[in-house]
Amino acid sequence: MTNEVPGKSILSAKFLIGLVFVAFQFWIMFSPQQPLFERPIHLSFALVLLFLYSPLTAERLPKALRRGIDLALIAAALGVTAYYLLAFDRLTTRMENVSPIFPVDIWAGIVLVGLLLEGARRAVGWILVGVLVVFIACAFWGNVLPGWLAFRGFPIDAAIEISTMTTAGVLGITTSTSVSFIFYFILFGAFFSAAGGGQLFIDLAIRAAGRATGGTAKAAVISSSLMGSISGSAVANVVSTGVLTIPLSSRSPPTFSSSTTACCRW
Repeated sequence: MTNEVPGKSILSAKFLIGLVFVAFQFWIMFSPQQPLFERPIHLSFALVLLFLYSPLTAERLPKALRRGIDLALIAAALGVTAYYLLAFDRLTTRMENVSPIFPVDIWAGIVLVGLLLEGARRAVGWILVGVLVVFIACAFWGNVLPGWLAFRGFPIDAAIEISTMTTAGVLGITTSTSVSFIFYFILFGAFFSAAGGGQLFIDLAIRAAGRATGGTAKAAVISSSLMGSISGSAVANVVSTGVLTIPLSSRSPPTFSSSTTACCRW
């Protein structure tokens, strides 16, 4: 009985955080706020849920230590959000390249970038993290790059100012798109799929292409395209339509099946 309590508490935490996240998104949809207010909060919710749903899986570490690391990352995400809320007036009225940059700005920026790198590692893998680290390194050591790639590089305060203290960096157009569009598409897709909409698209696709040559692949592409048009998420596609369309492709050669699946999801 005692072993079930932690799991239930974590599940309840995920549900409550997700519910508050949805409520926040609907609030800013009807009452838009300043970008440096709504984007850090949106990012914080996403990071907290990511760390809860994708906990650290390093088996060589004790379970208690892994959970402690996850909790520390969640606390760091909340701390960065608190920084943006407390410094909101200063960040929205400062002049870029003119106003002073304080140590708390630099540390908050470093922590935010570190959290995003860890989030990218858990969500996508080391390849994306490696690409990001290379570009971050280029920003600081551009003076050692060869030929026309070389430039004088950025000091850490300038790099932090551009990347985390304005709407030109991690809080720029990508986060803005997530706040204003992607979240609502994914939410609608989740509700639609839970209501049986995913099965409707699969049935339509099989009716349209099931009897044709290569009908399995065509049905997979059509159903995934229909579902993707409202979900905006490759993961949502796999969960909804892929549950049926991927097993249907099991008789095809592995290379063909995997290529079709990749085409469907993207």
